Amino acid sequence: MLRWMPVVLLTAMLMLPAAAEAREWRQPWQILIDSVTYLRGLPEVAWIRAEGHHVMIGWIDPPRRFRTLNLTAARYASRALPKEEVHIVSLRAGQTEWHPGGDEPSLCATSARKGEIIETNC
Repeated sequence: MLRWMPVVLLTAMLMLPAAAEAREWRQPWQILIDSVTYLRGLPEVAWIRAEGHHVMIGWIDPPRRFRTLNLTAARYASRALPKEEVHIVSLRAGQTEWHPGGDEPSLCATSARKGEIIETNC
């Protein structure tokens, strides 16, 4: 068993940079979507979409824990892209055409970086 330990450790050490490189070739929106996929399991969430460094969540009916869910999503997303500021925008389910920088109002928006909330109006 001990003879295999160096081989296992060496293999693990060689695979760590590959995992980091795998993240590098993916677009930011792909990484962000993966970081908040758990939201798809909530019955109140109609859809999730990402564009650039923005994650848009379409809510059928905002739950009681709406603020907590938004802040948690912002923390997860910002940890997935630790060098970037990310934005979680909560929308009504019918606002499928909403885009960052548009005039249409949102339910709330949260910005975060490195797992810390920078700004929120939730």
